[in-house]
Amino acid sequence: MFRKFLLITIVLISIALNAAQFKRIIEERIEINYNGSAVITRTESILDPKFSKFYNTCFEQFQKDMTLFKNLHYELTKEYYFLYGTTPSFTANDLEISFGEDFKWTVKMKAEGFLSYDDKRFILRRKGFNGDEKLAALLLPKYFENELDEKLFISAFLGSEKNSLETIRTTEVILPEGSNIEKLAPALPTKKEFEDTWRVDFGGQNSYKATLEKTSRGYVLKQIIYITGGAPKNLLDQKQSINVLSELRNYAAFQCVFSTKRSNLIL
Repeated sequence: MFRKFLLITIVLISIALNAAQFKRIIEERIEINYNGSAVITRTESILDPKFSKFYNTCFEQFQKDMTLFKNLHYELTKEYYFLYGTTPSFTANDLEISFGEDFKWTVKMKAEGFLSYDDKRFILRRKGFNGDEKLAALLLPKYFENELDEKLFISAFLGSEKNSLETIRTTEVILPEGSNIEKLAPALPTKKEFEDTWRVDFGGQNSYKATLEKTSRGYVLKQIIYITGGAPKNLLDQKQSINVLSELRNYAAFQCVFSTKRSNLIL
């Protein structure tokens, strides 16, 4: 309900303005603890006053209706489950909301089981499904459905390539102090070559782009998600859709293998 409310908001503004380009910025900071748990701080900023107006209205309703908050909680934690194989927790008290023309909201979440351990090394997987091919085969259709449902809904109701929503998303992962990244590798053993840039071309100017960079304490993943009202022709084409789904499966899917000097990192 939360997601559809925001998408309908985009539609109404687009119709009113005839041509509209919306932009939102999402910044995530994932701090990994020594016991393999994580603290996730996620901030979403809306810089367009007209777009912010409807976010203001939406989040005012959250403060009055617990059912809407539960929908927000479900949509948000479901995404992290598909990406990292764990479901974060948070309450309404963990939300900080800044109302106004420059709308911003921040949520702080906690999650267990962010890491796995193998051959004296720790592994943080993104879209790795615990390194289990059978689990991946089971969950991938649900992941595709979750991703494409939202994107197709936005694209269909924006109605024109003149209308667009650009999401710039930056995820910074901070490993435990004293950690040393030994390698970045594909998320699943069936893919042999590692990539640090990805692109998914849905057609109709709809696309995902991502780049990965190592830092002194972890890594940063930068994404640009661009959705227009143009038809996602590649996805709708029977032959090309196979390539699109393959690109989506591999998009920003990797594992970070690291060691640490701390002896008390116990999972």
